[in-house]
Amino acid sequence: MVEVVTAHLRAVSMKASPQGQDATNTNRVHVDEAAQGELAAQVCHGEHYTDYSKKMSSYCQEQLGGRNRKAILKQWEGKTLDMSTVAAQKEKLCTQLLQECPAREPKKGSMGRCEACMESFQTLDFMLRRDSATIQLQGVADPLALAKKKKKRADGFASPLHVEMRLE
Repeated sequence: MVEVVTAHLRAVSMKASPQGQDATNTNRVHVDEAAQGELAAQVCHGEHYTDYSKKMSSYCQEQLGGRNRKAILKQWEGKTLDMSTVAAQKEKLCTQLLQECPAREPKKGSMGRCEACMESFQTLDFMLRRDSATIQLQGVADPLALAKKKKKRADGFASPLHVEMRLE
């Protein structure tokens, strides 16, 4: 949700000032009361959420369309809309404000191979679970196969192609 809202607000900001940035050389946006009401529908049921599960889009609608809307949107007020700030926004919004994600202490030193592997697969598992069961990826043939032997691969939910795309 944080990534999609940031991208949406950035697009709104770019539309408001087509030359790009304000006097402080950053993209910023102010969302008034009328636009706040439409934001949940635009974001949670927009093109970015088409591949997410119903649970993900309904959570987005519940948060952005409900009583937490003003507190959530206040997190972007006066902030830059660079995608590089998304991780910090997630920490502040998901962990501190909404208390949906557990707080995690940053590890001291380097991560071992086993921990790195476990973290990677936990992230992959989350990415697969958040996708819609009706997701249809573009039926892609194996690009490395010889021209006459190209076979269309399964491209639905939890197919090898789906896992491969999320793994990337």
